Amino acid sequence: MSRKPEPNVAVDLDSLADRLDALGHVTRLRILAELCRAGPDGLAVGTLQDRLGIGAASTLSKHVAHLLTAGLMTQERRSTVLLCRISDGALANLRVDLDAVLGGGTSD
Repeated sequence: MSRKPEPNVAVDLDSLADRLDALGHVTRLRILAELCRAGPDGLAVGTLQDRLGIGAASTLSKHVAHLLTAGLMTQERRSTVLLCRISDGALANLRVDLDAVLGGGTSD
């Protein structure tokens, strides 16, 4: 029986918890999924709102704020358009940190 490695304490657990918390709502997961599909060009907030069928802009703003605070997405104003994108490397870094803390995640 192989022994699982010890969790990597070098990972900022507070940051990891914040990122996981940001993923803890179906609407925020849907936002990230849409942004992943959009690729590096991202999506305008209005387009994102339409694709997700979110009626109130304040509802979308609340969820976007969680993702921005957690560093999972960015926003850039281009004239009158607010463009949303996945943060460079955010999802890859999340996977790396989870593997480091959970020791690879095997269940045997």
